[in-house]
Amino acid sequence: MGTGSCLSYGWVVSSSTDPSPCKDRADTDGWQYYIPQSDGTFELLNKVGGYCLGEQSIKGGTPVVASCNGARGQQWRRGYATSDGGSFVNVESGLCLAATGPGDSGTIELESCDKQPNELWQNDGTI
Repeated sequence: MGTGSCLSYGWVVSSSTDPSPCKDRADTDGWQYYIPQSDGTFELLNKVGGYCLGEQSIKGGTPVVASCNGARGQQWRRGYATSDGGSFVNVESGLCLAATGPGDSGTIELESCDKQPNELWQNDGTI
């Protein structure tokens, strides 16, 4: 990811400003594709809580985790890709999952996809 931190379950659930440095992340604290669809969309399911990542408002803002229910707000697709990673685009809002600050001082949100480094995520093998 552009900020060098990992997307962790605690980061999303607690709306914490601690995005979990990758070196501190447990192997089980990852995300996986869940119910991939024929159109290329998928849900992002957390291995710890068993919840899906989604949007709370089609206007953007902080993503939330909730029981997986197949709602469009929980559907994602891959966006653009570079040698530094790729983006995740929320199907309902059309916004990208992005980190808002460097390292341990940021949070995550959904924002316009404008190909900035904070929208790039790398697969550590859990997705």
